[in-house]
Amino acid sequence: MDYRHKRIKPKRYYFSGALSEFYLTRRELQCVQGVLLGHTMASVAIMLGLSRRTVEFYLGNIKYKLQVQSLAELIKLCREYLKLQDQ
Repeated sequence: MDYRHKRIKPKRYYFSGALSEFYLTRRELQCVQGVLLGHTMASVAIMLGLSRRTVEFYLGNIKYKLQVQSLAELIKLCREYLKLQDQ
């Protein structure tokens, strides 16, 4: 019996248009969706069973990927370019 585990490739959720080379992980997508729906980071954390700091970390990763400085810029880009179909 072969017990070697294959590395599972995580699903990626891609942006559309000018940002098509950028993607989010499942958790990053869940965090940004919560914020896009108007929830605070604390309430997103409770809904996902995470700490508020973890949600901040995920949103920070997204801001780094997209090279934006603020949460407002992040929300604007996500509303414009995020496709909710995984590839």
